[in-house]
Amino acid sequence: MKEYEEFYVYWSGPHELQYDEEAEAYSIKSTPIDLDGSLIVYAIYGQHPVFGRDSLLYIGQTKNLNLRSVDHFKKRGRFWYQISPSIHIGSVCDENENPITNQSILSDVEEILIASHVPPMNARTINCPNIKCKDKLVYNFWNRGQLLPICSGYWFDYTDTGK
Repeated sequence: MKEYEEFYVYWSGPHELQYDEEAEAYSIKSTPIDLDGSLIVYAIYGQHPVFGRDSLLYIGQTKNLNLRSVDHFKKRGRFWYQISPSIHIGSVCDENENPITNQSILSDVEEILIASHVPPMNARTINCPNIKCKDKLVYNFWNRGQLLPICSGYWFDYTDTGK
């Protein structure tokens, strides 16, 4: 029987983003306190010309969500034009429910999520995650938005990717 390394992502949200006219920037209205300073994944939702309202636009990872969101939503930033953007925040745990503190593992989880959902605003790893993700499963729980309940690196064909 094949062994898989399992990871659990507990999603909260959607969290509204508030626009500060003086600073000309968005910020998250409220961030769960237990996620502040933790390694997390996040999913940005908003309007898309093809997929419509409240569409999954982007999946990312960070340790400082407020700083990262300012970067995404600053004037002329990637999501500056969004009318009512929202964000889902995911805390990542291993199969023993221990929070992930390893950046490399968080990157693997992010790659699997991106390759499994192909958000239109992500540019990298949209075709296939790194080969080291092949034996990993990612379960999405709670307020997962449009994300699949389970994703796996095993779903992808690694023969032509060079990864």
